[in-house]
Amino acid sequence: MIRLIFSDMDGTLLDENGRLPEEFGDLYARLKERGIRFAPASGRQYASLRRTFAPWKDELIFVAENGTMVMEGGREIFSSGIERTLVLDALRTGMELPGVQMVMCGKKSGYILSRDNVPAFRHELDQYVTVSSVVEDFAGVEDVLIKIACRSHYRVRSGSISLTSVSARGRPSRRFSGSSVLRPRSVRRSATTTTTLS
Repeated sequence: MIRLIFSDMDGTLLDENGRLPEEFGDLYARLKERGIRFAPASGRQYASLRRTFAPWKDELIFVAENGTMVMEGGREIFSSGIERTLVLDALRTGMELPGVQMVMCGKKSGYILSRDNVPAFRHELDQYVTVSSVVEDFAGVEDVLIKIACRSHYRVRSGSISLTSVSARGRPSRRFSGSSVLRPRSVRRSATTTTTLS
């Protein structure tokens, strides 16, 4: 018997405009009648998920920030922070890449640098990070850090950057994948649209 359903959001449950299908409320009511719990699971921020599911926000289990934060009834069930030095090193590495804008995600907020606070980036960011703060330097942020995301100016379909291992120089090593791969400008000029480290 099914007791719990997890669903991805973007490209799965939500339509092309980032909205729930009109019939979601009826479907959710039928799940409740059968005793089946529903849990949206997404790379989106917890606040973004709560906004999307506002009528049911106190009933659902929210798996946010690529699984690094799980909330139910406004209370934290689970979170997994990332070591601060690793986050700051990864951010420095990302900022060295041409045309890349970085978001540092914490439990309280998403943080962007003032240099990246431009309309095009804000428009995309606001779809996924509902609560955000503009900072001069990521190092000054006091929050439990749970995810890093980056965006490139170059057009591509999808991809990811893995910054999980540390090189001999003590800096995160980079591994890129996706339909277009980010390489030094001399090799190929393309990048991923949104990538995360969590």
